[in-house]
Amino acid sequence: MSLTVVAAERTLVGSKLEDLVELDRVLLGELGDRYSDEPWGPAEFLAEWPAKFEMSALAFVDGKLRGFWFASRRKTGAHTHRVGVAHECRRGRMATELAGAVHDRARRLGARWMTLYVHPDNAEALSFYRTLGYRCASYGNRLTLGRCL
Repeated sequence: MSLTVVAAERTLVGSKLEDLVELDRVLLGELGDRYSDEPWGPAEFLAEWPAKFEMSALAFVDGKLRGFWFASRRKTGAHTHRVGVAHECRRGRMATELAGAVHDRARRLGARWMTLYVHPDNAEALSFYRTLGYRCASYGNRLTLGRCL
């Protein structure tokens, strides 16, 4: 198994759009609201947000898209919009590699912190984000987690 994590440049995202939408659909079907309350389609994956295509990352296993982490610039920090990792890749290092790539890119772009939302019933994601240093910033239907970069 050969894992490759690369910048989610706009042209690459465009060329992998069908795969991104399909992976998102599979994750939504598998995890339901614990993953997201709405699907992402081409418009969301291609949306222009500040520094999104410089900050985000895609993960491939043997050339096949198996994960993504999309984030964008927010004032002095950054915010994660969507993270997805194929079921069969969750026990490996893919999510950690994606996080490292996105955090490094955000830091290089001047971000001092990163936030993300997570459903309170998504224990696997909560545990993972906590190992990365994220801490609870607020409650609601979704927890807001944050960490310094």
